[in-house]
Amino acid sequence: IWITHLDLSKCRGDLGPVTPLGSLVKLTTLDLSDTKVVGDVKGLATLVELTGLNLERTKVEGDVKGLSTLVKLTGLNLERTKVEGDEGALRASIPGLS
Repeated sequence: IWITHLDLSKCRGDLGPVTPLGSLVKLTTLDLSDTKVVGDVKGLATLVELTGLNLERTKVEGDVKGLSTLVKLTGLNLERTKVEGDEGALRASIPGLS
């Protein structure tokens, strides 16, 4: 699938687990903020083309290390999620991520 940008922010209703989105390997930006999406953040590890990821105010969980494959990230928002771990270390390991 050739979708490169997906913005589902503020969608109401149950979006289900985040894992199926991992098949959208051409995505460069993904915004799921303010949704009821759930699941482990490592389900997005295959989205290696992502430059922007916004999971703010979702029910996504897991260890932030699950995003370590996303080396093209320049923007990441994990505020008010259940994602745990050393976000500072992740940011330090990805050169363009501020």
